[in-house]
Amino acid sequence: VVRISQGRSFIADSSKTTRPLNQDVSTYEEINALYDSITYGKAASVIHMMSNFLTPQVFHDGLIRYLKNNAYKAVTPDDLWRALQEVSDEYEILPPEICLKKVMDTWVEQPGFPLITVTRDYSTGTADISQERYFQSGASDDGTRWWVPISYTTQSDLDFSSTSPREWIPQGEDNIVLSGFESTDWTIFNIQQSGFYRVNYDETNWKLIANYLDSDDYVNIHPVNRAQLMDDSYNLAIANRINYSTFLDISTYIRRDVDYIPWYSLLGAVDDLYAKLANTRSFSLFKRFFVESFEKSVVTLGYDQHNDDEHLTKLHRSNMLRYACSQGSKECRSNATARLVAYLDDPIANP
Repeated sequence: VVRISQGRSFIADSSKTTRPLNQDVSTYEEINALYDSITYGKAASVIHMMSNFLTPQVFHDGLIRYLKNNAYKAVTPDDLWRALQEVSDEYEILPPEICLKKVMDTWVEQPGFPLITVTRDYSTGTADISQERYFQSGASDDGTRWWVPISYTTQSDLDFSSTSPREWIPQGEDNIVLSGFESTDWTIFNIQQSGFYRVNYDETNWKLIANYLDSDDYVNIHPVNRAQLMDDSYNLAIANRINYSTFLDISTYIRRDVDYIPWYSLLGAVDDLYAKLANTRSFSLFKRFFVESFEKSVVTLGYDQHNDDEHLTKLHRSNMLRYACSQGSKECRSNATARLVAYLDDPIANP
């Protein structure tokens, strides 16, 4: 969901022409027009978010109750919200002031999604957490607001396992203020990218994260959040919310990483930057940096596929070798040439 559905729907849902998930239709043409990344990608992402803030167990039990209560009946979204609310109340998951229908209506009846901005006061240990509608074009906020589940951790806590919200931003509020942040700690919001929103930080927090990533401790940050940090920072730079230097500071650590998930996030930016930097003075530096960054993954993964390789290992090896060769890695091209020559000499022995 996070890798494919959420990434694609972020792009579609950040335009001014996007639409709400729920939309009335009356003709075949109108129905056919709804088979898009909003119906499939955003819907999957919002359901994923709901499962996380309700907890998987409550979500599972609520679905079962919904299906049993409404077997052979026509239903509306409110029937689903009602069943999930009942089970949530039994488990005491949502705070008393949180009504699931009101929460979900902000996500399915409105277009777009929020940008959460974390602005810290390092002298008081507080952080202002604000929401606004995000436009990839950089357009200004239009006043749309959501009930936003807020999950986060800090450098001292390092808890990337719990995706349950620690706080909520109500639809009627632009911001909330949190406290208890150590001035020397970074903080990362949206644990495992469980919420359907992007996150921006003040410059100091971005730098604290970048410095931590570019050390052997980077593995303490969940792979999905490492991917999120690069994806959010790159798209925020495109939208002129932050400088490209912030994205580059965050992504520099990637030469250490051999995990498929963060690399998958970065490769989309590599393709985009390749086109933007071609025929510029920076192009050779760009290529050299990424060729060197591929090296650790290529050495770790090797050139040969094994029967016991995990699926993500196979995908990662394919990506790394393809990009390393296309970006001009001498070792990668030499190995590929040798294998091609061997295949042409004896295809049976060298399939």
